[in-house]
Amino acid sequence: MKVMVVVLVIVVITNTTAITFITIPRPPSPPTPPSQPFPSSSTSTPPSQSQLPPTPP
Repeated sequence: MKVMVVVLVIVVITNTTAITFITIPRPPSPPTPPSQPFPSSSTSTPPSQSQLPPTPP
């Protein structure tokens, strides 16, 4: 009987950890795509700054 209880506890723990693993990766994945646009925007900003100086003269 004790063995069955131990097995049940292990199954419950593994299920909870699996659920948390599935739920945790999803939030982080959305933030990662936004990080890609950031580099592109930062690279596009330098050109715009370089264009601004030529205009005043």
